[in-house]
Amino acid sequence: MASEYQSSNASDPYKHLNVTLNPDGTLTRHISFPSSTAEPQLTTDSQLTLSKDIPLNPTTATFLRLYRPVSPPTQKLPIIIYFHPGGFVVVSATTGPMHLICSEISAQTPALVINVEYRLGPEHRLPAAYDDGVDTIRWVRDQALGTGLDAPEEWLTEFADFSRVYLMGSSAGGNLIFNAGLRVLDLDLDPVKIMGLIIDQAFFGGIERTEAELRLVNDYILPLTASDLLWSLALPLGADRDHEYCNPLADRHVSYKEKIGRLPKSLIRVNGEDPMADRQKAFANMLESHGVHVTRKFYDEGNHCVEMFDPKKAQIFYNDVKNFSPAEPQLTTDSQVTLFKDIPLNPTTTFLRLYRPVSPPTQKLSIIIYFHPGGFVFVSATSTPIHHTCSHLSAHSPAIVISVEYRLASEHRLAAAYDDGVEAISWVRDQALVTGIDNPDEWLTELADFSKVYVMGASAEEI
Repeated sequence: MASEYQSSNASDPYKHLNVTLNPDGTLTRHISFPSSTAEPQLTTDSQLTLSKDIPLNPTTATFLRLYRPVSPPTQKLPIIIYFHPGGFVVVSATTGPMHLICSEISAQTPALVINVEYRLGPEHRLPAAYDDGVDTIRWVRDQALGTGLDAPEEWLTEFADFSRVYLMGSSAGGNLIFNAGLRVLDLDLDPVKIMGLIIDQAFFGGIERTEAELRLVNDYILPLTASDLLWSLALPLGADRDHEYCNPLADRHVSYKEKIGRLPKSLIRVNGEDPMADRQKAFANMLESHGVHVTRKFYDEGNHCVEMFDPKKAQIFYNDVKNFSPAEPQLTTDSQVTLFKDIPLNPTTTFLRLYRPVSPPTQKLSIIIYFHPGGFVFVSATSTPIHHTCSHLSAHSPAIVISVEYRLASEHRLAAAYDDGVEAISWVRDQALVTGIDNPDEWLTELADFSKVYVMGASAEEI
């Protein structure tokens, strides 16, 4: 890396961002994208979602745009709280591409999507946006509890599964959900369960330049001069780019590092032609080194936030989100033989994928607790071959199959996996006793014979 940046060809960053700095320190944002209005009613036959705006904090003028499928399935839907890109300075929840992305994700996952209009710099410098993120998560919790509300939001009351909430953000939004996610770790969010973070091309920086930043110094989407300007407008006055809001990898930030390992599983998306690609990959490694379960989606091609401009790249994004935050299982083909769903085991480290036959017999089913192969180092409960194995096992036994996502080495050396196995078996016992459980799993309550439990493993997991 190099510590200095020089380029005679660097563009005017204000012109590139289409903004003007006013004498009073505020910013005039000249519209680059058209805005989209909410669509609370069905207006066309091709419309996939309904949407509406509701206030979040009247004092700060923040609001939420909610999305739901036009024809939601009968089961409750996960909630995806989305934070838009824009370097904490530009773009809005109402910006056309953001509206389209949220609408597509709501329809395709399917899910209830909450698109957050958070405050921007320089008028509201960080951590204002992080505070708005925390406000949003608290609002969802209050909706789940039904407390302190003049009128509960009917879409959430009718359609939402508050035990499956995901935080999702692109660019600045990815940075935001990392920081807001840390802030809510010590809050009582029950019954809300944050199941994962979807961190898409996170906006990070630093004083020392990375190889990707130098190679893509004049990137046509986000040249380095524009990135630097965004940080100067977003960070607290007097802060440099090694401030913890900008550079979570800087050695001087120790105040929150002990909390990182408590974050839920995280999807990290990186495009190879993004100037911040090196930082995003290092960030994924940092999360994993603290014990966070990380799913990496690294693509060789694609500029920063390319899904805003390229429909094919956008569809890849939608697929990644759907696979990471699946809706409660539904029958999608006539040949489908099982339903499955993910539920937390230890919310900070592990989860379970449950399988049941589409048409279970009248008698109770045995339970098979399955531990995947991989030498305690590779593979996941979500890996396609493992998924197919468990699905067929559930259908043809027939049985309730519980596939365990346990911790792997070298980040978590043995006996961590053994401990996760014991925890999975203890969880089944607690389901049978219905002790210490707020919401017993309905599949086990309805279908399981707890007197017939088998523990099954392949390869290393037979040990």
